[in-house]
Amino acid sequence: MSNLIKKEELRKYFKHALGEVILTVLGIIIGLQVHIWTERQVDEREIERIMDNLSDEFVLNEDSYQSCRKELQTSLNNAKNLIELVGKKEADLKTLNIDSLMAVSFAYRRFAPSEDVISVLLETGNLKLITDDKMRNLLYAWSSNKPQIQHKFSDLENNTGKLFSYLTDHYPLKDYDYYTGERLLGKSNLSINKCLIFQDIRFENHVDNQIYYMHSYLEALKKTHQIMKDIVDYCESKH
Repeated sequence: MSNLIKKEELRKYFKHALGEVILTVLGIIIGLQVHIWTERQVDEREIERIMDNLSDEFVLNEDSYQSCRKELQTSLNNAKNLIELVGKKEADLKTLNIDSLMAVSFAYRRFAPSEDVISVLLETGNLKLITDDKMRNLLYAWSSNKPQIQHKFSDLENNTGKLFSYLTDHYPLKDYDYYTGERLLGKSNLSINKCLIFQDIRFENHVDNQIYYMHSYLEALKKTHQIMKDIVDYCESKH
């Protein structure tokens, strides 16, 4: 009889102990779920903040892009007009303001967009929070496009250097600078026949190359702009 009582008590003890273990495990599981849920909520708020910041940054970059694009497009259009004057008669050339046309044919600037938000994402490691494949692909496209646009700009800069090296020997740059908007100095006091360069194949080749490199840089800018738009559109679609 006493053995039966002891077995019953032992059974009750194990049942109670098992119940305690189950409750403990359930408590741990619930605690983990709450922790995971809380972390997910924090991450989602952080992702939303990142999306807002990315959208704001690329919207601001839009103004810089449009300014660069318009100036480059204007220069490209005028350079095309300029090269059409090569081989023209001197009398016809003298009816035009060559200095002004030259000044607006080679003006451009580097597109230098703000990348503060992306830099912070990389520095803090928060880029890993963005698990959406489309957004990650867009950011990758932006990063991989950057060296290409820098390369296009370097090509343009190098050719511009060659062009102005030629002009230094054959054209009064003071007269050119007079129409760049700064007007730090007056025009040249030297009597230079500016029309002679329009009979020189070297000038035509320099301008031809300049047109090519400006067009190439402009196309790279347009591709960059499309990536910018896609990033902004995607960020705004998440609200």
